[in-house]
Amino acid sequence: MGMLARGAVSTQGDVAGVIPHFLRSREIGDDLPPQTVVLTDDLVERKRNMIERSDAYIALPGGYGTLDEVLEVASMAALGLPVGPLVLVDVANDWASLFAMVDDILARGFVRRTDLFHLVSSPLEAVELVERLLDSSGTAVGTR
Repeated sequence: MGMLARGAVSTQGDVAGVIPHFLRSREIGDDLPPQTVVLTDDLVERKRNMIERSDAYIALPGGYGTLDEVLEVASMAALGLPVGPLVLVDVANDWASLFAMVDDILARGFVRRTDLFHLVSSPLEAVELVERLLDSSGTAVGTR
């Protein structure tokens, strides 16, 4: 996340870091770029805050937190709640396991939709896709 924030600042982008108090204390010594810091009480409030602040969602490969955030947005979209496009950056087949699981739960009748994700191969492609989707009229849904 730090590399992304530094990259955004280097191109005159604005950065808002949404982080729970307990994680912020771990980062006090880190070399962080200039940013607005939004402190939350816990991870649930952090996720809610990030979702409410966002027009679109771009996810790079990550761990449990990334999966939690991706599945929360996908769940909201599947329920018809107003969320922006969800774009997954797939550089080295990173999301194949997630899609295999989604296909399995579709086959077993646990979900009805699998078109909740856009899959791209680079961060630049993700940004360009989000810009196109947000410029178009109508509700954006994913495709993979």
